[in-house]
Amino acid sequence: DLVRAGRIFCSGNGVTLNGQLFLAGYSEGAYATLAAQRSMEAESASEFPITGVACLSGPYDVEGTTTAILADARHRYMAYFAYMLVAYNDIYGWDKLDEIFQEPYASEVSELFDGSHSLDDVEAALDGTVADTITPEFRATFADGSAEDVLQAVRENTLLGWRPVAPIRLYHGTSDRLAPFANAVAARDSLGSQPGTSVTLYPVQGAGHERAIWLSLDPAFKWFETLRR
Repeated sequence: DLVRAGRIFCSGNGVTLNGQLFLAGYSEGAYATLAAQRSMEAESASEFPITGVACLSGPYDVEGTTTAILADARHRYMAYFAYMLVAYNDIYGWDKLDEIFQEPYASEVSELFDGSHSLDDVEAALDGTVADTITPEFRATFADGSAEDVLQAVRENTLLGWRPVAPIRLYHGTSDRLAPFANAVAARDSLGSQPGTSVTLYPVQGAGHERAIWLSLDPAFKWFETLRR
């Protein structure tokens, strides 16, 4: 919809477009970018002929990332992971926050994401490890596959196993602990294995989640420049 609105604005304000469309995003935006590409190419390919896609530090393999985080008892970056679980609990109608989170987090976690708390507030409140925050029962049922509703949700939202048409470049920090580098490898391997695709992973050596964006923007932009007419 934003692309459509942009085209209408340009048409009404004397801005000439050349017909090319580039998609790019960072972190959650990289996930949204890849999801947008999949939707555009599957449902509106003639309206959205995509030239190139650059995804920076995104969590594309939701199932793999969730599995890795829950398996790492010492994992400490809980704010974004808790945000995902609270959102899924609401969207899918699970009503199981008390099964997922240990106390005192189970009683407080929903209010942390009511829109009135900053990221610093959330991080301060969720300052424990996975072992401190998530119940052993939930970790066990996810690992053995018996948490079927949760598994179904993360699989539904995982962006693997489809055939991209436009070329994709994935830029990802090798030391990223929020969106693990392994999940970018999984995206490259899954999407790049489809026939006729071009999916390339560019590791940003030693970079974490925040630093990687500053080391990825310039090469991504320069790649777009090579494709621009």
